[in-house]
Amino acid sequence: MSINIVLVILCLIAAVYDVRWRRIPNLLVLTGIIIALLYHGLQGGGQSLWLSLQGLGLGIALLLIPFILGGMGAGDVKLLGMIGALMGPVFVVNTFLWTAIWGGGMALVYLALDGRLWLVVAQVVGSYYPAIFTKVSSLNKSHHYHKLLMPYGLAICLGALSSIFWIWW
Repeated sequence: MSINIVLVILCLIAAVYDVRWRRIPNLLVLTGIIIALLYHGLQGGGQSLWLSLQGLGLGIALLLIPFILGGMGAGDVKLLGMIGALMGPVFVVNTFLWTAIWGGGMALVYLALDGRLWLVVAQVVGSYYPAIFTKVSSLNKSHHYHKLLMPYGLAICLGALSSIFWIWW
């Protein structure tokens, strides 16, 4: 079985879990990491195993600061690490970049559904044009908004799938 197929299956399961229950199971991620290390250790030897470990570490490192700042859950960090272990450091960087694109698009959709898209756009524009910012600032103080939660695991999985298609293209 190709490691790409393993990645797709694990990503689909992780995405469903994250969308449905807002969590990514540790067992799923650990299974993926074990499969990755066994596959690379047995198929490619020491060099392949080393690249797998580099991918694991880099995947975790890329999302560690957003996790520490409260921007995402630990499952998201571990999921990107698993993807790195399966596919290596170059692939995990590509996935990270695609994830940023998918995550940004998802954030726009979630903000629109929550009715806050135009307020956020006004704040961004206002940060560049201070005259507008004072009006937006007073508008923002009149509303109390909750933290926007979205299943970032879905964006990570879409990023991984985009990376696969990018390679095949």
